[in-house]
Amino acid sequence: MFGIDRAQAEREAVVRAIAEAQGELITRKDLEIALAPLKTDLALLKWGVGLVIAGVAAQIMKAFFG
Repeated sequence: MFGIDRAQAEREAVVRAIAEAQGELITRKDLEIALAPLKTDLALLKWGVGLVIAGVAAQIMKAFFG
């Protein structure tokens, strides 16, 4: 009727929606940048937990063998 059929209009709407959504996509690099501080905090926590476990183990060894 107006030179465009319903199927073509739906396809164009889908293409338009995909094009608009691509601006909001996150890349692997963006994710790595956002998670870098978290990785640092986790590394610090791992070391802290390791030291606590070592300290507890030392106290147990001292109590039984010291």
